[in-house]
Formats: sequence, C-alpha cells, structure tokens
Amino acid sequence: MRRAITSVSIFKALAALAVFVAVWMPSNFAFSNPLDAPMQFVLIHGDTAYCRPNGSCAAWIAAEGTIDQDTPGALQRMLKNLGNQKLPIVIRSPGGNVNAAIEMGKSIRTHGLTVVVGGTRLDGCPTSEPLCGEARKSFDGSGTGSVYSSGAICFSACPYVLAGGARRAFDRYAVVGVHQITFVCDETMTRYLMRYRIVNGHKQIVSKRPVSSKFVDERRSTKLPKAFRKKMIAYFESMGVNKGIVDLAMSASPAMIHAIDDQDAIKLGLTTDDAEPLEVVMAGTCPREQSLPACDSAAANAVAPPASTPNPVGPDDFSVSAAMLSASGVEVQTSIPNTKLRQQPVPPQKWVPHW
Repeated sequence: MRRAITSVSIFKALAALAVFVAVWMPSNFAFSNPLDAPMQFVLIHGDTAYCRPNGSCAAWIAAEGTIDQDTPGALQRMLKNLGNQKLPIVIRSPGGNVNAAIEMGKSIRTHGLTVVVGGTRLDGCPTSEPLCGEARKSFDGSGTGSVYSSGAICFSACPYVLAGGARRAFDRYAVVGVHQITFVCDETMTRYLMRYRIVNGHKQIVSKRPVSSKFVDERRSTKLPKAFRKKMIAYFESMGVNKGIVDLAMSASPAMIHAIDDQDAIKLGLTTDDAEPLEVVMAGTCPREQSLPACDSAAANAVAPPASTPNPVGPDDFSVSAAMLSASGVEVQTSIPNTKLRQQPVPPQKWVPHW
C-alpha cells in the first residue's frame, strides 16, 4: 500500500514555559556598590605588618559581592590558579543564588579551606570601592591590603558558603543573618520551528528548534517545597551545622533578616571558631586541636583595621545594630530566644527596600 507522505514547515507557539530558580533575596534590597555587583575574588597579600616572626606573611582570598550562577565557576578558577595553596577566604556578601552558594560551600570543603566573615580593603582604594582595580597588579589581579570585621555582612545565601569552611568564623562586629528562600518563576513564551511529515494521516515530528523567546511574567513564592527543604537540611548536616538553622531562616520573611549572634553560631555549628578576620589570616596552617586565635602568634604586631571602617560600639549591649537596620527599612530578629547578644556596628551600606 502506498503511503501519502507530505513534508511541511510550521511555526508553532507552545505553551509558556516556567523556569524555577531558588534564590535568597538580596534583590529585596538595593545595596550600594560594590556588594550589589557579582561576587569577585581577589588574591590579597598582607604588607609587612601582616608578617609572622618566621618571616612568612599572610595572604588570603577576598570574596565580595552578590552570589550568582557564575560565582562557583569564578571560585573554581581562583582555586585552580592557587594550586596547592590553602588560603583562607574572607567573605562579605548580601547573598544571592542558594544553589550556587551550596556548590561553592562543597568546593570549599573539598579544598579544606577556612572561611571568615569580614571585609578587605586594598591599599590605596577608597572606602566606596575597597577592591578597586587601580590597586591591583596587572599580571595576576592581586593586591596588598588589610582585613576588618566591623560592619561586614554575610546574609541570606552567604551563610551557605560560610558553612562550607573546614573551619569557619565571624566575630561580634560582623553581621550574619538568614531569611526565607524566595523561589522565582520566570514565565516565557517560546516559539519553535518544527518540521513534520504526515504518515497515514498522522503527524510525525522530524525536527524542532527554538527560534524566539519572550519574557511574559515573573512570579515569586516563599513556599518551601519538601524536596528543597530536605536538600537544605542534608547540606547543612553534611557540613556539621545543626538543621535548626533552616527553621531560623524560614521564620523570617524576605523583608526581614534573622540575625545570628557569634556565640549562637558556635552552638549551631555554623562556625567552629570565635575569631576575627585578622586572627584567621594570621593563623596560617593551624592544627585542628588549636583555636585560630591561638595559632595567631603575630596578631599583636598586625595592623589595625582601616580608620575609615566603623568603630565597634559597646561589646555588651544589644546585637546587630537593629535600630539602624529598622530605621533603613529592614526588620531584624535575633536568633535564639533568651540569649544576650552584643551590639554590632553599622554596615557601610544603604538599605532601601527594592519593592
């Protein structure tokens, strides 16, 4: 029997496709530069004030900015360039893509690196752009600088990166906080060029390729799917962090930050050491049985944080500068009830609600 075969080309508009991305909500706030830019990694060498009695000098990786889908690749390239060097990472970030943060945390743990919340300022850079390009060496992008903790932040997805550290720390003058994950659904209309043939009265697709795509709508939800919750808990537990941190995060809406005190972070396992960035970068290779401050044999000779960074206020008062954040449109919750917290300095960012 002869079969009638006809070839035709058509444009067919298929149903809108929804793509879901799990993110923490740094976009809830309009952070001033440079933290609203994608995270950058810079190799920093301490000057003579960061040298130890044995003649070696501290070096570290400055990681500052928002975490996006390209950040894990940038981190991998940095680590590859460093070879076998195990340098600590000094991180300052408002958050970003949580899947990317988990990938970064796993990579950091694989390399056995230490992570500390803090800021870095290259020598000669203004406070508005502490990792300015003008102060970096042309051949490798590295520079000479100093670390500080006063006002440094690690919010939203950033604690996932912190959790990845083989050793991890922040002190009373840094601000670490979490809140709910927001799932973003981008709805797009995609047109395809489809070639098909008719065989015995039925269509058989021969080929199909997209020819155009148009953004239709964006939807957001804070409802946490069970599968993703399991992923979050599994990640934290694999890093030695109590799963209770997930409940702390989900108790704060995207418009709020649930602040975690440095001592509470130790209880949760989010940190392993109570140490400031200066102690961490000066510690060098520190045996696990020793604290990072104990390994810092030259901290007394190291340079103080830049004068332009905020000065600590009252170590025994209220935590996290709640009054400052609230005045700027961000509501703050403390982490664990009935825990006396310490006051934090004002982060050097302008907090403005995004919507």
